[in-house]
Amino acid sequence: MKILHVLYTYFPDVTGSSIRSEGIVSSQKKSGNEVTVLTSPFQKGCSDGSIEFINGIEVHRAYKADRKLSVSEERVSLLKRLKKVFYVFPFTVSIYKLAKEKQVEIIHAHSMFFCAYPAYIAAKLLKVPFVYEFRSVWEERFNNKLQNKLIKKLETWALNLADSVVVINSGLKNELMERGVKEQKIYVVPNAISNSVIELASSFDPPKKINTFGYIGNFSEIEGLGTLINAFIEAFPKASSDANKYKLHFSGRGPFEAKLNQLISEKNDDRIINYGAFEREELVNVYKSVDAVVIPRLDLKICNTVTPLKPLEAMAFKRLFLGSTVGGIIEVCGGEGNENGLFFKPESVSSLSELMRLTANNVNTNIIENGANYAHSIRTWDNISNFYTEAYDYAKHGVCK
Repeated sequence: MKILHVLYTYFPDVTGSSIRSEGIVSSQKKSGNEVTVLTSPFQKGCSDGSIEFINGIEVHRAYKADRKLSVSEERVSLLKRLKKVFYVFPFTVSIYKLAKEKQVEIIHAHSMFFCAYPAYIAAKLLKVPFVYEFRSVWEERFNNKLQNKLIKKLETWALNLADSVVVINSGLKNELMERGVKEQKIYVVPNAISNSVIELASSFDPPKKINTFGYIGNFSEIEGLGTLINAFIEAFPKASSDANKYKLHFSGRGPFEAKLNQLISEKNDDRIINYGAFEREELVNVYKSVDAVVIPRLDLKICNTVTPLKPLEAMAFKRLFLGSTVGGIIEVCGGEGNENGLFFKPESVSSLSELMRLTANNVNTNIIENGANYAHSIRTWDNISNFYTEAYDYAKHGVCK
């Protein structure tokens, strides 16, 4: 099958969204499909070229330097966001031309709506099915009610226009059904680990002791990083005799980084270090530097609805995973009662600190091995990518599951 994936971002960006996209397209190509990627006008590629080959995938860039546009998670005004929307027109032309040139059979657009509308127009003009992959209720990040309502409406219209819809978990499926999207056209394709990560992680052994805790991922307000810092200090006070055995590392980037650095500075504790952004090729060293990965997401709608990718990645690298009991984390780890990680009450410093003390003194290799087996044998793109077949078939023929 010839498939065009329309993405807001792709590599060299290393957020969870881009990593998921890489897993999808790589596994589809491995299965014998002809896969092409086109990224938004807002992302510069690895070079100045309009076409790149990344891990064997042909990636086209709609970015043009003279437009002075960029991808950013920083909060910007509604006016600035509306200015970006006008680039939907040249982006539509780019999608149409590339899809026609490649004679694609499916145009598969991924969150956000900026990718959906031009992909829909191009698909209608070329008379090919349009699939929209909805990955997050990202409007929940905004306190501005007008922005929130506008984004939600734009996303919902795009979902109703799609011939079939893909979501990354059951929580999002329920959300879309509440919005009136037809259940029969919604397909769940959960997060999974790419083959490249499986290969990198294959040589890892479980840690003998849990001394270094880490957060690896996007620095965002929803992640509860302040709770993690406070819990670490409560669990391992600087005044204790063995204080220097324990460390807390942060690796990543995002709009919360300035605030994170401020929180670390205020604690005046040299055991807590933010190493900042890292390249994909540094992933092995990042995971080697920690014994346990903590994802302390807050008890918010977006966290209860959307599943993160990092828990699976941590399990794949045989690091002990500690996560807050929000819906998205529980679902990606295998559901309630799973034994693939350890869990604590969200936004509770005492709950997390108690768990950190417990794990520091008692390494549970069974849980680490359970998580690794779950990530390597169940949640790989080789096992998951065939879920797209049903979504594509419905988009083509309107046949229910």
